Amino acid sequence: MHGFILQAIEGLQSVEANHPFMLYAHDWLAFAHIVLAILFAGAIRDPVRNVWIVQCGLIMCGLVPVLAGICIPIRGLPLAWFWVDSAFAPAAALPLWIALRDIRRAEAVRSFDP
Repeated sequence: MHGFILQAIEGLQSVEANHPFMLYAHDWLAFAHIVLAILFAGAIRDPVRNVWIVQCGLIMCGLVPVLAGICIPIRGLPLAWFWVDSAFAPAAALPLWIALRDIRRAEAVRSFDP
């Protein structure tokens, strides 16, 4: 793994020196994270109405290992990296599952209120 990390650092330095426009993809990745954070703020604001956001997050968690399993061999990453990437799925899915459970409970209570 250490050798791979050194190779990754060398690759980033080479791209930055020779093809800095390629790093623009990282800017869009950061933007996507900001947009997702704003989206999940909607689920915090009105969880029952925006339950679909939590459900979408759970679906995305399920797709992480799929994407990792496809892209890791294609990109020549060490296969051990699959477990690193896939570890994020249950780490994010657990609080989302708890949130979904609580939203369902709140939804049930709300439906009984006159």
